[in-house]
Amino acid sequence: MLRLSKLLIELLLITAAIFMADLWQAQGNIIPRNIIHLPQVDYSVSDFWIVVKYSLIIHLFAFLITLICHGTLIFSNGQRLSKELLALVAAYSISALVIFITTTVNFDPDFFAGIGICSVSVFILSHYLAKQLITSNEPNQFWKYFFQQFLSISGIFVLILAMTPPVLAYFFTKDRDVANVITQIRIKANDLLTEKTNYQLINIKEGLTFKQPLLAKLAPHDKGTLYVLERRGKLVSINYPPTENNVSKTIIDFQRNVGEVESENGALGLAFHPEFGNKLSANSSYIYIYYTAAHNDKQINKISRFNLNQGSSDAIKSSETPLFVLNRETSGFHNGGSIEFGPDGFLYIALGEGIHLPDEKSIAKTLRQGILRIDVDQKGGGISQPVSAQPANGLVQNYYIPIDNPFINNSNIRNEFWAIGLRNPFRINFDPQTGELWAGDVGSTKWEEVNRIKKGHDYQFPYIEGKEETGKAEPLLPSDKQAPPVYTYLHTAYDRAVIGGNVYRGEKFPKLKDLYIFADNYSSKLFTLPSEAINVDTVEEITKADQFAQRGVSSVNILDNGDILVTTLGRSAAPTGEVLRLIHASDTNGTTVKKTKPTESRTISKIEALETFVTNCARCHGAKGKADGPDSDLLGVSIADFSQLSFQQRRTDIELEKIIRDGGTAAKLSPMMPPWGAVLEDEEVKAIVQVIRDFGQSN
Repeated sequence: MLRLSKLLIELLLITAAIFMADLWQAQGNIIPRNIIHLPQVDYSVSDFWIVVKYSLIIHLFAFLITLICHGTLIFSNGQRLSKELLALVAAYSISALVIFITTTVNFDPDFFAGIGICSVSVFILSHYLAKQLITSNEPNQFWKYFFQQFLSISGIFVLILAMTPPVLAYFFTKDRDVANVITQIRIKANDLLTEKTNYQLINIKEGLTFKQPLLAKLAPHDKGTLYVLERRGKLVSINYPPTENNVSKTIIDFQRNVGEVESENGALGLAFHPEFGNKLSANSSYIYIYYTAAHNDKQINKISRFNLNQGSSDAIKSSETPLFVLNRETSGFHNGGSIEFGPDGFLYIALGEGIHLPDEKSIAKTLRQGILRIDVDQKGGGISQPVSAQPANGLVQNYYIPIDNPFINNSNIRNEFWAIGLRNPFRINFDPQTGELWAGDVGSTKWEEVNRIKKGHDYQFPYIEGKEETGKAEPLLPSDKQAPPVYTYLHTAYDRAVIGGNVYRGEKFPKLKDLYIFADNYSSKLFTLPSEAINVDTVEEITKADQFAQRGVSSVNILDNGDILVTTLGRSAAPTGEVLRLIHASDTNGTTVKKTKPTESRTISKIEALETFVTNCARCHGAKGKADGPDSDLLGVSIADFSQLSFQQRRTDIELEKIIRDGGTAAKLSPMMPPWGAVLEDEEVKAIVQVIRDFGQSN
């Protein structure tokens, strides 16, 4: 019983030391930057608790062994305490190594240095607080034993072990080979964890691919046809479930309307009228598509109705009836991307912050940065009313505004808004049971959010993003109308672009019932959180797709029959995107699901190379390589201007390839530059280098 009590006290002291280190590092640098310059690292709440868990488990074993070997007189005896400190330092070092090498935790050297300092300090302090139980000269005796212990062979070994984590952390940021080895170990450890999950994703039909599918949906009143929206401007259909000889059929090809597809442009959202397929309704063949039109350096966001009852693709395209024609700034980023009909029959639209003219951003005049709610049936009467004024950033028509919209009499916010304060809401969906609206809100360089959207609420962007105040504009709404996210997570090496999903209410996956299922585009992981939660700090990963980064997950959709479908984009210049279906791992009968085959060596055209650069690199480097991407000012680091002669002369092609392939740390640059070697083919990396060289020639 005494040993158990001692163990509990020691573990409580370690826990206290971790919390102290967390508070300490938040106040400033623990490791002086004039001694060693390390990058600023932000770790999440879930990262913090992973550190607590690993640390306590490893310290428990170390303390237990020491108690068995040396007895329980820990703090009252200087010689005994010195042995305990040796075990403490060894456990701390092993904990740091295990966390650094085998987990996806954002490893903060300051935090871990603080844990080591605080742990030793609280143990020594505990010894001095117990000094009434020892002789008056015990403090001197303690330091004598302390130095004897740490100058012994075992002590020197432990001190060397203690130096290993900070040395590894240093070389991880400075040496490409060290970074590569550690990254590969981390990826393999993460993959092993994923392989043990109960779920896998398989292609709905082996070998069936699409050209960057954005989403896949079944239509109302037609449960046997799956519609797939491709980014370049094409809607195709296939039988669902697919038959043996089933091939996709083009419903409408509007690629000329879409124009240039780069950055985050293209076809983005698809919605079927609730009465689609009902032959008794005049709306039985209406669909709505949200897409960008980019031509001659001018960009427009459009939401249009199409009539599928026109026969040919060209006839359907000619039936286009615009609702929104919104001029936008020219970067092509932050369009939002979802349109969904709610249980009330109204159309809900998710718009990003980029949909505005350079000189007009106010939501009193501009439609952007929130969720809209409109009546496409123009019911009138006591239900809806005509649009009273045009927005500053374009033309709207062919819809009414529901009179119970929350901002109908607010002069500071246009009447169409249902909710405001979102940055780039990508994928909204309604809970089929409660009718609640969920959104994944894509962040900039640090935070991602999952939000439950409520009528008339402000989701706090741009003055709060994630859990941090930005110092930007004051909120428009009072505090009782401001809503923090249900879940927010910091960017890691893997997770950095949230894809909103839906609440599962089906029967095929009982363990997923009543959970909100969503994804991350970059890591292609699928996560769950409790749908009734108000605020959660951790989520559960259930599986992941094979394609990732800008080729990763673009939507998560739940069908009425309980199937869960996931789309992955694939390459921008070839039909390698997939529609995947979630299955129980046991459904494979113990066999491994067939993975996507690696692409064979091929020649990359200049057009494809530029598209690859813009898709993957322009958010930071800018579409023309001038370091003026939309996130460039938020990174806190200097970004190279590829158009400058000084840059072109400073880097060789081989150096540029290494930086792209292995990331910024490989060249002693910022870790904000991620490694693309696991995403891009060697030919694509070389093609991007040529694009960078072309930027230098054109200026």
